[in-house]
Amino acid sequence: MRDKYRIKFEKDGIMRFTGHLDLLKIIQRATKRAELPVAFSSGFNPHQQVSFALPLPIGMSSVGEYVDIEFDVKVPGNTILEELNKQMPVSGLRITSVREFAEGEKSGAALTEAASYEIILPVEKDAVNPKIVEDILKAEQIVIPKKTKSGVNDTDIRPDIFSLCLDGNILRATLAAGSSRSLKPELVAEYMLSLAGVEFGAFTIKYHRLDLLQKTENGFKSLNEV
Repeated sequence: MRDKYRIKFEKDGIMRFTGHLDLLKIIQRATKRAELPVAFSSGFNPHQQVSFALPLPIGMSSVGEYVDIEFDVKVPGNTILEELNKQMPVSGLRITSVREFAEGEKSGAALTEAASYEIILPVEKDAVNPKIVEDILKAEQIVIPKKTKSGVNDTDIRPDIFSLCLDGNILRATLAAGSSRSLKPELVAEYMLSLAGVEFGAFTIKYHRLDLLQKTENGFKSLNEV
């Protein structure tokens, strides 16, 4: 019987500019060099049973990324962590925790419904009035142009904003993320700055993902929690 593990990792520094497919190759090569017993799919073109919870946009850093890996045999979590970190690039990519799947647990991709972010705005700490955040949270609708599968359409993004908190020039946000609904933090930053009368510069804002979240009866919790 195969054993599944959820591996949490950080991505920062120069690795922020590594695309999703290249990251997959790095993980696959690392498991091979570490001689870990990764399971392969069956069929004509077998591949490693490795799947990410949610791809990270290029240029964004994160301390809360997840990859699920299946092994042919049980391996101690600390062994997986240590051996994979030995094979990671010198800086910018680091495994922080490994845990075995709980019985009946779904994949990270299936569980993810939200993500938490830290958005560092290119303004003075008092340039954005906190009341703007309050007004956004009180609003029943926030309709803005948003790119969808059918093109750019006016879309109500308010249901996809779960929490906002402004601390100086740092905006902390919990937004919809996953296969069913998703809201890019760039759209929230652009909308908030427009209300503050501040020009939006796409390449002047730093986005940092803090964690990926699953929905429970008591609210959201980390994918790392069983």
